[in-house]
Amino acid sequence: SATVGSTTPISQNLQISSAGNPSTFTVTSAVTSPGGGNWLQVSSGSMTPPTSPASVPLTVTANPSGLPVGKYAGVITFANSAVGVQRQIEVTLNITPPSSVSLAPAALTFNYVRSSPTLPAPQTLLASAGGSAVNYVAGTAVANPTGGSWLQVTPSSGIVPLPGSTNLQVSVNPEGLPFGVYTGTVTVNGASQGPQQVPVTLNVTPGKINFAGGIALEFAFSGGGANPAPVSLPISTNGNPFDFTVSVN
Repeated sequence: SATVGSTTPISQNLQISSAGNPSTFTVTSAVTSPGGGNWLQVSSGSMTPPTSPASVPLTVTANPSGLPVGKYAGVITFANSAVGVQRQIEVTLNITPPSSVSLAPAALTFNYVRSSPTLPAPQTLLASAGGSAVNYVAGTAVANPTGGSWLQVTPSSGIVPLPGSTNLQVSVNPEGLPFGVYTGTVTVNGASQGPQQVPVTLNVTPGKINFAGGIALEFAFSGGGANPAPVSLPISTNGNPFDFTVSVN
């Protein structure tokens, strides 16, 4: 198979052997569609294959240059002067439309509160094919921190059918990351249009401190008397414990 517009020949090797004593064969290729076409070639016009299980290779090449979308047929013929045609091998060349992949949504954003006991839920990236089905490979890259691995995508490879679509699951693991904004990219390769990318943003924010009874404190003091007794300020977080600092002014 080849994509329409391709000019790169496609080659495959056939392993040829004789069922009995070796004899010399002429090898010819012929195109049955389109009539008069010359997209099919073989590497040798004559060969003397050894007796099986030994074999010799014959390279068969299909050149898709200039062919429109469609299915093309050809035949390779082995013959010798003693017995005529001994074997024919049919060859099919499929010329397919350019393939494309579209990804939705165009960007993903995850939010994580540092003290939260729950990681952000995975998000779905919808991959749709155009032109023809696409064998894809998906991967991630993290822009910051350098060498980071907080971004993942699954499955990492598969097929985007036509018609139809494939769901990719994008997830993040922000554990250990300090507060800040982090960016990365999900890339899907495989379509003839080239790699498609979706930017990903991860926001890591501080946890929230809860003050029991509000945030106002009152102290009673009479002039000339002793310092007011301390007042307790019960505090808690809305998730996992985290470090904080206290200052007065």
